[in-house]
Amino acid sequence: MKKNTVFFLLIITILCISGVKFSYTSPDSNTGATGVYCTSCHADYLLNAAGGNVSLLGLPIGNYNPNTTYNLSLAINHFTNDRERWGFAIKAIDSAGNTIGTFSSSNSNVIVNGDELSHFYAVRTNPQNNFTYDSLKWTAPATVGSATFYYVGNAANNSSGNDGDYIYSGVTTITLPMNLKNFSAKIIDKNVLLVWESMTNKNATFFEIERSDDGQFFFSIGTIKANNNTRILTYNFIDKNVTSNNSSSIFYRLKSIERNSEVHYSATASVQVKNTSLVIKNVYPTMVKQNENINVKIVSHQNNQMKILLMDANGNVLQNNEFSLTKGLNKIQLRLYKNYSAGVKFLRFVSTNFTETKSIVFVK
Repeated sequence: MKKNTVFFLLIITILCISGVKFSYTSPDSNTGATGVYCTSCHADYLLNAAGGNVSLLGLPIGNYNPNTTYNLSLAINHFTNDRERWGFAIKAIDSAGNTIGTFSSSNSNVIVNGDELSHFYAVRTNPQNNFTYDSLKWTAPATVGSATFYYVGNAANNSSGNDGDYIYSGVTTITLPMNLKNFSAKIIDKNVLLVWESMTNKNATFFEIERSDDGQFFFSIGTIKANNNTRILTYNFIDKNVTSNNSSSIFYRLKSIERNSEVHYSATASVQVKNTSLVIKNVYPTMVKQNENINVKIVSHQNNQMKILLMDANGNVLQNNEFSLTKGLNKIQLRLYKNYSAGVKFLRFVSTNFTETKSIVFVK
């Protein structure tokens, strides 16, 4: 092998180890569509920490038109004027988890990265608190259906590494809209009251109430049978003992199951709850292989007991473990009872006046 070739490979290896190469093109499969985010590398801060956010603008409200190209922009907002480099990634999937539609862009700082759209050489700016990528395009498929967009933004400090960067995530679903007059979420003491008014129930069999603690993956927290005897009917549901890390938002949506098995989703409603004396600091790995244990770091302000429930997306408990927490940092290793099927699962952490849920993905 020639010396210049060896030197080139050495440089590439150093860049990969330091994370610098990702400022050119984001590694794929970190948008949250599979439960994995850029925080797998940029791990100094929790996902969506410190009040920042990312938003995807330009998507149609409700359903999309087949073969139509939509002009999009992605805005990253940080809480202080100290960010100097900005990255992003977007992925769109259907209800079965398959890639849907195609991305393109005329922006020279954007590239089609496999089936995702992401930054190409992350934009560098003077210290500031926001940046917007524009000239992004998504072309809808030829058939009508639902599409869920997972997207992440990196508000980086230009340190040429993975340290000190903030990762913000979001999710938007385009689907057949539910015919609701309103849908709201309101905090009452330690509970969240959900209220919605259906314009027509003639085809609905029941409503499934879904919740997300990260704005990405939703899981079922209950069902209510639809009343088909009236034209307009008000429903309500109470989510009890709601808490969250870092005063972040909790998201809710409704899933309507029709007589013909057609599924409609509502828009999301959200509330922001106060921080508690418990913080789920880290859960890893987020992609779990067979015979692999799950590690959890929990910060507690006092001695406490905690249950960790492993659940599927329907809210069924697959595994129930209980641990004693001491004041300070607790490191827990969760051993799996058996090899569970591939797909998204949820870890629900339950303690005194505390409930929080994290998504993980089991892989073969």
